[in-house]
Amino acid sequence: MEMLNALVTKAAHENYLHPLDVPQAKHRISLYADDVLMFLRPTQYDLSLLSQLLEVFGHASGLRTNFSKHSVTPLNCTDADLLLLAQLDCEIKDFPCNYLGIPLTIRKPTKADLLPLIDKIAANLPQWKASLLSRVGRLVLVRAVFTAIPIHHMIAMDLPKDSFGQAIKMRMESRTSAGQQIA
Repeated sequence: MEMLNALVTKAAHENYLHPLDVPQAKHRISLYADDVLMFLRPTQYDLSLLSQLLEVFGHASGLRTNFSKHSVTPLNCTDADLLLLAQLDCEIKDFPCNYLGIPLTIRKPTKADLLPLIDKIAANLPQWKASLLSRVGRLVLVRAVFTAIPIHHMIAMDLPKDSFGQAIKMRMESRTSAGQQIA
């Protein structure tokens, strides 16, 4: 995947890709394991170059792009741009979208946007029985496991202060629930 990153970065630095409308955008590609997020202008040239870069990457790495498993999320695109994007033979999804389980938006997330995060934390709580763990064990579990999920989101998003109250409340309840399921 690093090779794909190098190809896209080189193409952007050598001005083979059209510049983005946002000059502050320093990166064209985000990679995590096998998840890729790319930012491109919807021009025939850029889409053709992207296809060529993916083909070169596929030949070099043996990894082929299956466009039927991918999606495009257009931002501020015209109808003509959407017709160009349709040539990629992948699903066109509306914005906001999710990447690595995190909702990507252009605004600060609301409490409703964060309900999946709260649900994810809550889903992990009943799997453990507090009575089987010592007080120290419960504390380690809460700090290590239940804190990691929100931190992953907090790194990527500016979370509203009050929306995280539910997760903190669940965390505190789980720390003090001896003899009961952690919930």
